[in-house]
Amino acid sequence: MHSPHQPTADGPQMSRRDADARSLLLDLGKTTSQLSKLARRNKQQCEMLAEHVTQTIDAVIEPASHAMDITELSDIFNPLIEVVNEVVVFLQQQSEINAITALVKNSGTERDLRRLNIKLSSMRQTVQMSVLTLLRSRQKRMVADRWSNYDNEPAPSTVHGSKLSSVSLPNKPQIFFGREEEAEIMVQALISGSSAHLAILGPGGMGKTSLATALLHDGRVERKFHVNRIFISCEEVDSADGIVLLIARVLNITERDMVRTSVLRSLTGLRLSTLLVLDNLESAWDTEERAAVERFLSELANIGHLSLVVTLRGAIRPSGVDWTLTAMSPLQSLSLEAARQIFVTISRQTARSAELDTLLGLMDGLPLAITLMAHQGQLLSVKQLSEDYQKERTRLLKRGRSRRLTSLEVSIEVSLNSLTMKENPKALTLLSIICLLPGGAEIAKLVPALHSLRSVRQAAQTLLEVALATSHGNRVRVLAPIRDYVLQQYQPDGSSLRELRILYMTLALQAENLGTDKSRHAVGVLAAEIGNVNSVLLHFWKAPPAEDDIRNLHAATQNVAMFSYATSNGDCSVLLREAKSTLEAIGLRGEAAQCTHSICDLLCLQSRDEEAIPILEQIKTVFESIGDRLSAAQCTQSVGEALKMMHHDEEAMSKLEEARDSFASMNESLGAAQCMKSIGNVLHMQQEYEGAIIQLERAKVAFNSIGHCMGSAQCERSIGDVLCSQDRHEEAIIVLQEAKDAFSTMDHRFGMAQCTQSIGDVERMRGNGDQAIATLQEAKTAFEAMGHRLGATQCTHSIGDILRTQNRYEQALSSLREAKEAYDLIGEQSHAAQCMKAVGDILYMQDEYDAAVVALQEARTAFDAIGDRLGAAECLQSLGDVFHMQDEYEEASSVMEKAKSVYEELGIELKEAECTQSLGQFLHAQDRYQEALALLREAKAAFERLDNPHGVARCKQSIGDLLCNQDEYMEAIPMLEEAKAVLEGEGDQLGAAQCMLSIGKAFHNSGRTTEAVPVLRSAKAAFGQAEDRLGAAQCAHNMGDALRVEERFAEAAAELEEAQLVFDDIGNRLGGAQCLLSRGILLLSEEKYDDVILALNQAKSAFEEIDFRFGIAECYRFLGYTFVCLEREDEAEEMLREAMELLDEIGLGHRKVLCQQVLDDLHAAALP
Repeated sequence: MHSPHQPTADGPQMSRRDADARSLLLDLGKTTSQLSKLARRNKQQCEMLAEHVTQTIDAVIEPASHAMDITELSDIFNPLIEVVNEVVVFLQQQSEINAITALVKNSGTERDLRRLNIKLSSMRQTVQMSVLTLLRSRQKRMVADRWSNYDNEPAPSTVHGSKLSSVSLPNKPQIFFGREEEAEIMVQALISGSSAHLAILGPGGMGKTSLATALLHDGRVERKFHVNRIFISCEEVDSADGIVLLIARVLNITERDMVRTSVLRSLTGLRLSTLLVLDNLESAWDTEERAAVERFLSELANIGHLSLVVTLRGAIRPSGVDWTLTAMSPLQSLSLEAARQIFVTISRQTARSAELDTLLGLMDGLPLAITLMAHQGQLLSVKQLSEDYQKERTRLLKRGRSRRLTSLEVSIEVSLNSLTMKENPKALTLLSIICLLPGGAEIAKLVPALHSLRSVRQAAQTLLEVALATSHGNRVRVLAPIRDYVLQQYQPDGSSLRELRILYMTLALQAENLGTDKSRHAVGVLAAEIGNVNSVLLHFWKAPPAEDDIRNLHAATQNVAMFSYATSNGDCSVLLREAKSTLEAIGLRGEAAQCTHSICDLLCLQSRDEEAIPILEQIKTVFESIGDRLSAAQCTQSVGEALKMMHHDEEAMSKLEEARDSFASMNESLGAAQCMKSIGNVLHMQQEYEGAIIQLERAKVAFNSIGHCMGSAQCERSIGDVLCSQDRHEEAIIVLQEAKDAFSTMDHRFGMAQCTQSIGDVERMRGNGDQAIATLQEAKTAFEAMGHRLGATQCTHSIGDILRTQNRYEQALSSLREAKEAYDLIGEQSHAAQCMKAVGDILYMQDEYDAAVVALQEARTAFDAIGDRLGAAECLQSLGDVFHMQDEYEEASSVMEKAKSVYEELGIELKEAECTQSLGQFLHAQDRYQEALALLREAKAAFERLDNPHGVARCKQSIGDLLCNQDEYMEAIPMLEEAKAVLEGEGDQLGAAQCMLSIGKAFHNSGRTTEAVPVLRSAKAAFGQAEDRLGAAQCAHNMGDALRVEERFAEAAAELEEAQLVFDDIGNRLGGAQCLLSRGILLLSEEKYDDVILALNQAKSAFEEIDFRFGIAECYRFLGYTFVCLEREDEAEEMLREAMELLDEIGLGHRKVLCQQVLDDLHAAALP
């Protein structure tokens, strides 16, 4: 056999260039397959991408093998080679990527996968068509000849020369979002090769016409087809002849005989590439004329230079045409982001909110519905629109005259009145049934359930054909606006409705298996159908139900509510309120109270515990009045749970113990076990760890004794959390993993997500930041899949905190701001304030001091509003640090004193010690050395008493800095090295870097400059790694001073200039002034006296602006030295005496000696 990479011995020879291109493609295909198996993340998607590459290469190589005599193949293959090379690069990245990079770039990776798959599909079509063009060139000439001889008579004068009339195209859509990918694929198909045949399919209102119009106006399409772009609206015609006449009008064909022949001949005679768009073709095709329309389309498709685009309501392409891009599915719903863009662009309501997202969710991504709602939004607020839509539904979605494009109801009726629907009347009955099922229906399950409705499969197929329903996996689903309209106008009724209710009420019984060994099956079945069960039961309550159905319907409602509460699946609040209202109306007080209890459980899930408690207390009296002791005890239990969530530990314990005893007296083992579990959790919150574990172990035994697997797993998870609080991290992870596995066997997604979240928190406490982020991201994804916003937001919050400790500030800010926004929407004010406080702290670390102040003050206001004194005090403490960096020492001391007072009142000694340390540092910055030293030693003693090595090390660092200012280097350096060792051991790299900086300064100031430079370089590198610009600038400044002493003046100048730029950029006036001083001293060393005087005077002015007297004194001292060098003795003595006076005032009299020595020398030189 011949190698596929070599030309055959006989037959036409393929050029070497083309053989290389083909071989390269085959080799690249093998490479992608190998790389996909090495992918560390998104492995399945990578393997699917590699398979897509292989299929694409096979598809283009096979037809090319018949073109051995065509040398243009390499030019055709090159664009595909470029795309496959992109895939190779992407797969290489996926094989090298680590867990964290993958986490951060996850959404980008998904976009890349989509983009590459789309490019491959598009390129496959392009290459295939290009090869096909080459192979069929002779055939196309034959086709052209055939049409040239279509009629022996000369062409009529009206079409002679094949001139089009002035064709009027619809305007380019100005509002076009969410269809970019589909448009790109279709444009590529149109501009590649000589012709393409495209069918744009989908439901009414899905944006088919907009997409077709966008194609007409794409610049690349305009360049290929020029004026030969024809748009025909078929909306008003119902036959093939009608379409022919519309085209004839555009082509200026006036005779009435043989119009079809003239149209075809005229289009053929145009010769140049022509694009014909037939919009709303279903008007003629979905009629008795279908066969005639298809014959005409086939004739059009045989014109070699004519590209054809049809838009068609439905999911079936007309036969008789070799359609391009047959793999493209009908248009799907728009994304929420695209819906937002449409709404905002039209309505001009720019505020993004959860309320807007909810409203757009009701539109279900249907472009026409979104557009019409947005037009209403020009007059009404989002809140008003939501309220009106609940009342009017689809009647609201119209503007101007009621036409297909201006009224959603008219658009839907067009589909309902199509010939296909009329030929199968059962389809409308099935449609009304499926409209009760927002999650869609598995037809295979409906067939045996709906005995009275025959031909269910055929009816479903009809709905799919006309696109009133769409297929999603094994489910058939109807878009929300269509559901709303059908349920208003074509209400389900009769036997089929009765059978549907029985099906879903029976399904609700599965909830009774929750927590047992049948739990996994129950969760799997109900989780998939929770929306449908909810909808069918709600519709039943509104009917209203007959008296015989009440008990069963109530039982089903309670079951589904219990399932929803226990697994965080679905939202049953509307269902429960409707049931409660109906039950109260017919006098069933007990059943109505049970619905109220379930509503309260949902309130507690939404952190609205304070609202729920009085309602629970009220319905407890109802249960007691009718002798329902069990329900009364369950109310007491729920009150206890609510008090626990509000951190009212003692009251919660009392209620839970009362409920436990009541359950025990009735031999209700499940209720008693649940109370024991909750009591254990309260003890955990009270830091009674041993007692908590004992209670939880007892509860676990009780659950196991009654076969309640879920309760047992919940106890295990709680035990894991307690072990984590005891810093028994290894044991905690083992227990939490066991609990997660137990939840997994029950398919309890919420329990699994909670365990994953707890494991992530443990990894964070163990210092495994990267692993913690990956685990928390996994939990977040699980919570989001269940729609559990609080759990997902808590994970985002934790991820932000971890990123902050890793100094990955930009990513941390993104996560924390996302979490704050979500907490605000949920109503979690405390957590929202915590996020804003963390944002302020990060902005402080980024030297964004003004922004930090704004964020911290906002957080403080939020904490004050909810009475959280601790949170407010922590904001004050952080504000003190920011004001310190802004040289606002009085303001800094004021807020820090306030914070310290609150900590003292609350008995939080650690925080009180931190404030004392900060106050000492503020005094140090103000040259009040003795006061500062006293406070720092006080703080150090407090940290030692609290057995806090980190705090002790930080104080030693501050005391060491202060001793350096007093020239006590022998005492300062060992203290700083001790602090550095402790901070390094604790993983505080930033603190260790700050100690290195201080040690380097001490070496320099004590004359050990050779040791100073390498220490300062190491410190600068450490600050750079931590993205601490201030620390790095301080190192550069001190290194400049040290290099000056070593007479390495050029290097010194470069370091000082770098430091000056950073200080100025971040607004650190003290650092900037010190750099000016150092620059002046450097110039003095270089004997550039005029420049020295200018620099030192600038530095002195800068120090005076911030009242930094030590800096002012140093400027006077070096000005004195400069005047000595210039032999201007009187000015020199004046400067030196100014320096000595200031040094006396700030308690640095020992530095006067340096000035006095120079004065003595001056006086001695003046003696005769």
